[in-house]
Amino acid sequence: MPVNHAEGKDGSKTLGEVQAATGAGSGPCGGKRCTVKILELLEAEFSEDTK
Repeated sequence: MPVNHAEGKDGSKTLGEVQAATGAGSGPCGGKRCTVKILELLEAEFSEDTK
């Protein structure tokens, strides 16, 4: 399922907020696989908002 918006349904706008809402980063790899992607999505979403 593709992600269309980095902002979560609860209004998450930071890595910490996304992690708290989804549990991302709490798996066995400690976020090594998902953290970079989450940051990329947040940057893409919010850099578009400032254009």
